[in-house]
Amino acid sequence: MQGADESPNPKKRRMTVVLATFGGIVLAAIGFLNWQSRQLARTITATQYALATSDWSEAKSSAEAWAADAPNDGDAWIALAEATRQLKQFDQTAEALGKVPANNPRYIKVLELRGDLLLSELGRPLAAIENWRQMLAIKPDHQLAHQRLIYVFALTQQRGELVSQIQEAISRNCETDEAYLYYMLASNLQFSDGYLRITEWRRAHSDNPALEVAQAIYASRIPPSKSMSYFGEATIDAPKMLDECLQKYPQNPEILAFVMDREISNGEVDSLRARLEKLPETTNSDHRFWRFRGWLAMAEQRSSEAISAYETSLKLYPFDWRARHALATTLRLSNQPAHAEIQASLASRGKSLESQLLHLPNTASLTPQLLMEMESYARDCGDETVAPALKSKLTKSR
Repeated sequence: MQGADESPNPKKRRMTVVLATFGGIVLAAIGFLNWQSRQLARTITATQYALATSDWSEAKSSAEAWAADAPNDGDAWIALAEATRQLKQFDQTAEALGKVPANNPRYIKVLELRGDLLLSELGRPLAAIENWRQMLAIKPDHQLAHQRLIYVFALTQQRGELVSQIQEAISRNCETDEAYLYYMLASNLQFSDGYLRITEWRRAHSDNPALEVAQAIYASRIPPSKSMSYFGEATIDAPKMLDECLQKYPQNPEILAFVMDREISNGEVDSLRARLEKLPETTNSDHRFWRFRGWLAMAEQRSSEAISAYETSLKLYPFDWRARHALATTLRLSNQPAHAEIQASLASRGKSLESQLLHLPNTASLTPQLLMEMESYARDCGDETVAPALKSKLTKSR
């Protein structure tokens, strides 16, 4: 009998080679990962040291390397944001903060910082609005996000957005005191620095309709004598700015309301009538245009229609003392003196309250006494949103 062949099976030998090779690859990969891990650890340490010693250029360089190696690590982007902020490279700061993932435990705080940076340092209100709305999508009762949105909508004369945001904040029980101030002044939003701020913001958003309209409105309120000395411009052609906005945005409610208010002040009946006939349906929920309809009806001696229009205006927005004053006048002419007296008294209170609010140096000057006056006025106007919320707020603060 011949002896058995003791040489290894060829298939078995090939498998041994493959496994050995694979094992080598795995070991090499593990070695590479360990090297990467050590390298990343060194980069993180270098970044932290540079931040601690205020070496902002080195911190930026190290943080960039950290973020490149670990793009899903929010702390890397936060470190980069801090370094660029200290270097006053604010556009890069906003970009870095925008890359922090939503699962980072500091995400909401990051959005807070980014929103204020976008608005104050970079003058990009549209991006800031998007940022704060992102915050509210995650935390609907975030007071700061509501507060910032309310301020921007007020400054940019976006009355519809303003009122909706205030109502949303009230419904979430996270409104600040200034929300009530802006609600009361929604028909007459004025800011001493409005023209300057909007002009600055338009550098980043030159083609935004809301900002262009707001700029035209603020420009129209500047006395001609101040346009050169105060703003350092050769001239501000407000009438041209208004006309351009009317041509470009014929359905924008803010430019329409501003122009129509002026037509009423100037007694331009025919011009007002023509505009009212062309109003978009979206203005039917805006109290100002019902007040305009009431004025036209009175000018054309249609007193019952005027009363109906003024009452509709006040149902939509009970705080408009101008509509109440006009309604009181119409009621007197219609031989309804008792009802007229009630409306006239409320109109007088509303006018006085508006004057007090407009003369406050800032929103922080809003006193408890003024808040109580606002609550009383809102209640007597029959309001069912602001009055109960403000009463509850005042009760809790006592």
